[in-house]
This record gives sequence, structure tokens and C-alpha cells, in this order.
Amino acid sequence: MVLSFTGTAHPPPRRDGKRHNVADLSAAEIGVTNLGRKGGTQLLVEHDHGERVGTVLSSWEGRDGSLRVSGVVNDPSAIAAVRSGSMRGLSLGTSVIQDTSGGRLMASHDELSICQEPRRGGCFIDEVDGRRVRALNTFSKKGALSLFDKPPVSCSRQDTMADATESPPVLTEAETFSAEYVNKLKAELEAKSKSESVLKAKFSAHEARQREKLVEMQPTVQAWIEEGLAEAGEHKHEMAPLAEFGKNLHQAENLDSAMPLARMISCHSAKFKRVREEFAVASTASVALGKANKALEEVTAERDAKASRVDELAKLCDERQAACEKLQDELAKAGLVKEKFDFSNATAREKAAETSAEAPAGPFVDPLLAYVQGASSVGGRLCAAPTYMAGVGSGESSLHAALRMA
Repeated sequence: MVLSFTGTAHPPPRRDGKRHNVADLSAAEIGVTNLGRKGGTQLLVEHDHGERVGTVLSSWEGRDGSLRVSGVVNDPSAIAAVRSGSMRGLSLGTSVIQDTSGGRLMASHDELSICQEPRRGGCFIDEVDGRRVRALNTFSKKGALSLFDKPPVSCSRQDTMADATESPPVLTEAETFSAEYVNKLKAELEAKSKSESVLKAKFSAHEARQREKLVEMQPTVQAWIEEGLAEAGEHKHEMAPLAEFGKNLHQAENLDSAMPLARMISCHSAKFKRVREEFAVASTASVALGKANKALEEVTAERDAKASRVDELAKLCDERQAACEKLQDELAKAGLVKEKFDFSNATAREKAAETSAEAPAGPFVDPLLAYVQGASSVGGRLCAAPTYMAGVGSGESSLHAALRMA
């Protein structure tokens, strides 16, 4: 057993364009809302997602600007509650995404619930299985003289939430409409038609601009989705519907939902691209830094090797200097050196070099060599002078004794 119903899911928007609640719909949003697409919106009881009791088959904008809906209830207990009248209210479940400052970014309709008392005024089921189950009765007491040529007659009208505009009073056969009343209705109808035309033109222009932006963002969105699917692995089947979304982005039915999502993907794609470029630059810099550190290590090792070699040469110089100083002391003791030189002082060495340069050029005669050559009777060999060799081995210094014997 199935119960069909018709009712109001959202009242007409405020005339000043403001919202009572962030989830309230504007006139434009009501005009494009379609709760019957893709199999229909789920019908719940008091927003309880634990069990679905029916389906919303269609929705449309009522003549008063409200959001009208029709659907079916297939749960026995819910059918009984609607028939008994205990649950005739309708409450639209809307998810709203906001920015950090509280601004509204995107709204989507998740479900429609039957309830005891709706939060929004006038949202009730008014027809069940084709029969009217809710009526609005009003009784006029003032202003009848301006509408009729004779004193007013109490009138009664029945009005559903789908037709909340003012209806003419019920007249008897003898009563007729005044020309003033008819002209007034014509003027109101003309003004409303013009206003509706302006609103439709503005909405069409706004929708055209939105679709142009979606066309511009579509390549970026598709590339981002394809890249995500390539990395999805075992979750690829869960993300597959996004591929269809990116492919038909420029033909999206609900622009209020498609535009924020496409914009978010586009912004995040640009951010990821910047991060990748920065990472590539950082990676190149890292390679260059590694090469520079390697070269620095090689230069440092070469420097340390040269420093070590300099230390070795400095020690060798110190040893040679000590040997020269020792030899100079020995020569001084023998009286062969009149002036001692400080081999550790560069100026002394330079002065000695200058002195030797100023001295007259002549053959240099080594006294020791001359003695050795003179003492030898056989070719100037030292082995031919046993007396000298014996003298060298005496108690005095061998070098001193050799020089004195010469």
C-alpha cells in the first residue's frame, strides 16, 4: 500500500531578500530546485536517517513563490501517521557549507521529512491521495465597500499553500465585480509579470555567467579528478562519479552546487601546482648544494694536505737550521768563522747575501779541502796521510785538530 501526497516544503521567500535562517532558500534557488531528479529525494520521519519511508517524486515553484512537492509514502506506520493527521508537517533537510566568516558557499537538499510541527510556517501536506486535507479560512470584516457597490457580505475562501495569493471573495449570482476591482487586478498582474520577466532575465544572465566560468574551469577540474583517480588505487570505484561530474561540468543542473565545488577544486589544483613547482626548485637547489658541499670537502681535504706538507717542510727546515747552527758553532770554535749569522732571522740571511754580493769575486778555497789535498802525497787522498788520521782520533775534536795541523 502506497500513499501519495502533495504539500509545501518551503514557504515563499521574504520580499526584502533576507533569510530567517542560513538554510532558507531564495526565490532563485526555489526556481531551480528539483527534488525529483535522479530517482527522487528520500522521505524520512523527523530527519531520522535510519529508515526511509518514501520518495519525493517532483518539486516546482508555486504561484505564491513557495516550493511545492509531491511524493509517495510506502512505510505502513508513516502512512498511518499521515492519514490520522498526527504527522502532516513537512521539513526540508538542507546541508549548508559556509566560509570562515559565516558566508554561505553552497547548499544541497539531503532529504524531506514528515513531522508533527514544521519549523517553517505553512509547510504542511495539503492533499492525500488526491483529496484536500488542509484548508485556510479567512473572514473579511473591513474594506468591502471599496470592492463592492453595496455593503460587504461575509465571505469564505479555501486556500492551499500552493495558491496563497489573494482570491476574490465568493459572490452570489446577483453580485458582480466592480470595474475598479478588475482594473486593480489587471494592474497587479501586469506589474507582477514585469517583475517576473526582470527576475528571469537577471537569473538567465547570472546563469550564463556561471556557466562561462564553469567552462573555463572544466579542464583544470577534469585534470585534477583524473590525477586523483590515478592515485586512488582500491578506492577508485568510490571516486568514479567525480569523473562524470568533471565531464559534464558545463552542463550541471544545479549551478549553486557545481560552482563552489568546481571553484574549490580549481583553487586547490593551483595550490598543488605551486607546491610542486616550489618542490622542483627546492630539489634542484638541493642537488646544487650537494655538489657544492662535495667540492668544498675536496678543497678542504686538499688544503689540509697542503697544510700537513707545509708542517713537514717547516720541521725539515728547523732540522736543517739546527744543523747549520751546530756547524757554525764548530767553525767558530776553530776560528774559521769571525761573524755568526742568525739563520732564523730573514734579515740576517738577506744581509749576508748582500755582503757576499759586494765582496770581490775570486776563487773560493776551502781550508779543510786544501789541507787534505796538501797532506796527501798520492793524488791528495786522505788515506795517504796516516799521521793526520792518527791526529784525528786523538782526544781533541777531530775537526779542530785537522784544522790546526793544516
